[in-house]
Order: sequence, then C-alpha cells, then structure tokens
Amino acid sequence: MEARTVGFNGTYCCQLDESKVVSGDGCAVRLWAHESGRRIATLRGHSGRVTSVAFDDERILSGCSQGTVKLWSMDELKLSKTLRHHTGKLLPYLLFVLAALPCWKS
Repeated sequence: MEARTVGFNGTYCCQLDESKVVSGDGCAVRLWAHESGRRIATLRGHSGRVTSVAFDDERILSGCSQGTVKLWSMDELKLSKTLRHHTGKLLPYLLFVLAALPCWKS
C-alpha cells in the first residue's frame, strides 16, 4: 500500500473514511478522494482558521477559531447553515447520530 499525502502546510484537522478525506486548511474546508488524493471541492466561508471538521454521508460540519460552526451539504457541496452563538475558539467536536456537539475552551 502506497502512502499518500493530502492537504496543505496549513492543514489543522481532518477526518477520513474509506473513500474521502475532509480537511481544514486555513479558512477553507477541502474534500479529497481518498484513493487518488485528488481534490474534489474547496468550501469557503469561514472568517477564521478551520479548527475542526466532521462528516457523515449527508453533511460536513466545520468549526473555526472565530467560534462559528458551518453545516455543508455533502451532495451539493454548498453551505446549508451557519451558527454564530459561541464567543470562544471551537475545538474538535463529536459527530454523533447526525448531531454536532461543540466542545470549546472558554
């Protein structure tokens, strides 16, 4: 099995499954094909560094250093919702039964 590298020097976090990798690179979320390492999409919209990502078959969740969580559609690769109610940096969170449970450092 050949080792492959995906992401950029600024990659802060990632999650992967058998077919894809989702990474937080600077202020962007990127989706990669796991086997080929080819970038499928770049999702932009965070104003701070992406510090956490999680996904399932239907959505991608991303959190940034500005305390914002974004919900993206996996099918359309478009922003579905933005949550801005936290004032601190978002640290990695748990995707459990299709619900994001944010964990933060206050």
